[in-house]
Amino acid sequence: EAGRILLLAGKTDDAIAQYRKFLEAQPESPRRWEALLAIGKSTADTQDALDKLLEVARNCPNAQIGETAFFEAHNRALAQGEPGMEKALAILQEFLAKYPNAEKVRLVSHKNLILGFALGKPETIQWANAFLQDYPTSAETPEIAIRLGDWLAAQNQQQDAIGAYLKAEGYSQASRELKALAHYENAFCTAQLPGEQEKALALLEDFENRTGDSQFSIVNCSARLCLADAIAFCDFFHISLWHAVGSVGF
Repeated sequence: EAGRILLLAGKTDDAIAQYRKFLEAQPESPRRWEALLAIGKSTADTQDALDKLLEVARNCPNAQIGETAFFEAHNRALAQGEPGMEKALAILQEFLAKYPNAEKVRLVSHKNLILGFALGKPETIQWANAFLQDYPTSAETPEIAIRLGDWLAAQNQQQDAIGAYLKAEGYSQASRELKALAHYENAFCTAQLPGEQEKALALLEDFENRTGDSQFSIVNCSARLCLADAIAFCDFFHISLWHAVGSVGF
């Protein structure tokens, strides 16, 4: 309790000293894990803090304290910026392996996916598909479906990307903005498939009417340019030029 009060008062060094006194006096106390967690959270050096926090996360029999230690370690790794991202991802993976049924598994899985996409991990595709299957009604699912589509499109897997965008657009919990983005990305991928330009036209023809609000102006501009490209592929050059010029007005 004395250590906690000292931390609240901003006296970090004194708090750590107090926690260490407690550990020396009662090395077998069940509350030693709380003291070790507090020391890890209060340690200034990032690597030293990570070592202390992960020791608690890996060994503490109390799941609540162990989970908290993992989260604290993850946040400390991320605080290092790009150099800490790999470490942060590994910590999330370790959390999921140790606590597969924890209440916060969905939150951790989502964080895991965001880092996986950012780091370009190939296994992220498998993680994303599992997330879509396990949490079809979660608020994060439409966003993950779009991120998956973007990944697949970047790998020139247009058909699979279209499937992901269709999923994103079909989720009832998806916002209008996400549905509009998914519709556009679907059309963009379709326009790049051999012989599918007319299908892309059908997807894009009424896009501006469906999303005419100013909040969609950037997507509408992109959609108009995509429509122009698709029409050009169909050899309707004069109509294509009209749409391309029209996109400048957004």
